[in-house]
Amino acid sequence: MNLVQKFESYMQDFEQTWHDGDWTRVRRHLTDDFVHERDVRPLSWFCDEGADAALRRWRQEIECFDKQFDGRIFVPKARPRGDGSRVYLDWVCLFMLDGVPALIDEGTEVADFREGRMARLRGEYHPDAIDRMQRWTRQYGDRLPQVGDYFRTERGAGRRAGPDSALV
Repeated sequence: MNLVQKFESYMQDFEQTWHDGDWTRVRRHLTDDFVHERDVRPLSWFCDEGADAALRRWRQEIECFDKQFDGRIFVPKARPRGDGSRVYLDWVCLFMLDGVPALIDEGTEVADFREGRMARLRGEYHPDAIDRMQRWTRQYGDRLPQVGDYFRTERGAGRRAGPDSALV
């Protein structure tokens, strides 16, 4: 299996885990010293060091953000593309809430592999998507207090989380 196929397998497992919460499925794709970084500046930036810290963050974000909406649709813009030990994926994600326009998120995932497993994943968000998130939150954030708080408090801004952190 080449790295693009490995990344596609990870994506399938992540989507399944999003629904059923079995994080062991995703964990097998990550190195122990996996680093996950997300740059959504000016809203937030964070870097989780260690696979377990990244999994804790993903669980928390899904509960505090994604699952507060009525629905979510993740759509790759094209098939992932590889370059050496790196794989890129451009994507769009729609979050739906009854009675309001969808929140449209958009960005690129950049995955670095080592010995067939992901060693680093960096989420880079499109500047227009960040502006859309801020406008959506100002207009509709009161419908989902946890989601509004997520953006208004710049959750995770500039934080590093290691293997033993509790992410609050």
